[in-house]
Amino acid sequence: MIETTYLVLALGAILSLCGHALGGRIAGLGVTALWSAGTAYFLMEPLNSFQVSSPWDLAALAIYGTLGIVLAKPALAAGQRLRNKSAAPAYRPPCKLVDFKTLLADLTSSSELSRCLGQRHVEIEASRLGAFRCSQDDAICALSHLLTDALSDPQVCRINLYSGDRPGVAMLFADAHRLWPMPLYTPIAIGNRDRSPAGATSAATSFDNGYSRMYQISLPAAHQRKASPSAAGE
Repeated sequence: MIETTYLVLALGAILSLCGHALGGRIAGLGVTALWSAGTAYFLMEPLNSFQVSSPWDLAALAIYGTLGIVLAKPALAAGQRLRNKSAAPAYRPPCKLVDFKTLLADLTSSSELSRCLGQRHVEIEASRLGAFRCSQDDAICALSHLLTDALSDPQVCRINLYSGDRPGVAMLFADAHRLWPMPLYTPIAIGNRDRSPAGATSAATSFDNGYSRMYQISLPAAHQRKASPSAAGE
């Protein structure tokens, strides 16, 4: 019976600590007081009485009460730090400025892409391609998906890449031409509204105007995600 009493008091110490951390000093001290009273009433001789006859039981209750008071201050400080931490906004490092023209040169110099471009005599024009504020991984993903999807068309002979801007969003455009130069005095669609979001903060769309495949990839200035032209709908 004595061992059971001490185990119950040890469990009460854990509950007191939780009460201090989650509910504050008053809640923790309340748990300590109620647990002490309940242990004395139900487990210590004489039973069903708050009177305690054994000096060992009195010593155990005194130690438990002292421990509850000692734990009050550090547990309260830990709970406050935990609440402050949960309320603080998560830090998000700023995105770096990535030079897409340099990145494109690195990608097209790879053995597989270089061989494909050389065998098919596909020209790439990127004189109007600028820099975007995004992660290096997202930049590589956007360009590699774009080139892979564009070159999947065996009739493509030229790819034009250029950058643009909308309020709060940087845009990457690409034209995968099947005919070059383009015919004169012929109406051609050169843009289209974004329709197929590829992620929560980025979007990629593509459409065919009869002469070329047009790609539009939005790259918001913060918290980039992968944008895949192949995920866009017709």
